[in-house]
Amino acid sequence: MDNYLVFYLLNDANGVVNIVHIMYGGRDISKQFHDIWIKKAARLISSCFSHD
Repeated sequence: MDNYLVFYLLNDANGVVNIVHIMYGGRDISKQFHDIWIKKAARLISSCFSHD
């Protein structure tokens, strides 16, 4: 993907790739990473692996 960053989690147990975030790479990546990813990481990860 040109000019995009894709963050994903691999689940080796069932062979699934979970896309957790896609961001445009043409901007200030440090700021985007801090503003978006860091604040949401715990919630995103827990929702990917919740057993509800």
